[in-house]
Amino acid sequence: MRVDNLVPRDVWEPRFEEINEWEKRLVDDGTIVLKFAMMVSHDEQATRLMERIDRPDKRWKYSSSDIPARLKWDGYQEAYADVFRRTSTDHAPWYVLPADRKWYPRLAVTEILTRTLIEMDLRWPKPDWRPEEERRRLAATMTPEVLAASLAETRVVVQEAIDASVDVNLEAAQLIDAHADKTTRKTAAEVIAAKRSELEADLAATLADKRALLEEVAPALAAETVEVAPAKKSKKSAKKAKK
Repeated sequence: MRVDNLVPRDVWEPRFEEINEWEKRLVDDGTIVLKFAMMVSHDEQATRLMERIDRPDKRWKYSSSDIPARLKWDGYQEAYADVFRRTSTDHAPWYVLPADRKWYPRLAVTEILTRTLIEMDLRWPKPDWRPEEERRRLAATMTPEVLAASLAETRVVVQEAIDASVDVNLEAAQLIDAHADKTTRKTAAEVIAAKRSELEADLAATLADKRALLEEVAPALAAETVEVAPAKKSKKSAKKAKK
């Protein structure tokens, strides 16, 4: 609008503050706002436009209006600079990334999003029902053979989920605490270890509960049902745990 004079200044000028106010309301309501701008150089833009003209599979991306817009490069750069300067705030910052090499902004965005998600400390919602009660209700609708098969697979299924969860937490801790002091890293490791213990205690209770349910309806089948052991952790996972 600004570069092409589509609307007068008194229309687009107030929008900087309107954007800031709107984003502040989002943040106040609990939304995390991250804004990324991937900026290419004048030469790189020309190279990419030429490739779109040359390649049949990319011609759909090209528009005859691209050249007139390119001739206004300086005006667009000034407009972008004003946007970044006037709408980058503490609550909703802009990340302006050089993009002549596509791998770099992709890596940077991935890193920023990963750190943000870790810092959000997301948790699965807690159910409003008791596992042992619902397990008994469901078991009452199952044949003893199906219940026995479920019991046999429980350890491997749940243990794999626990290991995957712990591995993710270890990687997150290593990313966040890379420059932290020894005490902070130790505390993070203790928290993860405590979470593993909690999950494995829940698994033990689950196994005991399911075996008791099976024993109630088919004692002989329960006696011969063997729990499948999970596969050994890979060397890669073992190394993560040691770190």
